[in-house]
Amino acid sequence: MYKKRALNLRKLGKTYSEILREVPVAKSTLSLWLRQIGLSKQQKQNISVKRLEAQRKGANAVKQKRLREVEEQRVLGVKDIGRISERELFLIGIAIYWAEGAKQKEGVSVSQPVDFSNSDPNMVKIFIKWLKESCHINNEAIYYALCIHRSKSLDILKEINWWKSFLGMESNVIIKIKYKKDNFGTRRHFMNYHGQFIVKVRESTKLNRRISGWIAGINCGVV
Repeated sequence: MYKKRALNLRKLGKTYSEILREVPVAKSTLSLWLRQIGLSKQQKQNISVKRLEAQRKGANAVKQKRLREVEEQRVLGVKDIGRISERELFLIGIAIYWAEGAKQKEGVSVSQPVDFSNSDPNMVKIFIKWLKESCHINNEAIYYALCIHRSKSLDILKEINWWKSFLGMESNVIIKIKYKKDNFGTRRHFMNYHGQFIVKVRESTKLNRRISGWIAGINCGVV
């Protein structure tokens, strides 16, 4: 009875998966029963379409599961961290500059002002907050620039306004443009590319040396 049902369903152009939902046998048994059944060109095309659709749905289901897991971990992470204290912000800013800023070289007396650049908008935002709240640097002392690729399809003014909006800056804040020399790849279009944002502090060699001392303090404190 099962074999006859399976043969009839196959003749109707059903896929193995569809047949197995109605005929409770092993897939190997089903394959043995159906190997002699010929399908029309249209039936083969229909099966191919169904198979591709099943693959698409499967891939989408995996993607959605991963997105849910990412969101769950984000929510848990926010809960784990909680409210950042002044002390924690102070240490976070030092670590950020340690990783991405221009440091005062040990044993060198040449002036090196505070100079930070990054393409991660959130890191830039935290660093500016650190400068103002932890280092007490006023707005007039901070210099901003945007290092970006030249491209006919890139709206520079739009990118500047994007950064100002994200960073909560006033519209009259000046952000100078520096163009990168290498070619602008199409891949960056898919990475929400907004350029490399630069933050400098005028006449800040002394502050940079102080930051070097804070970095040394972290080294000693951890060890």
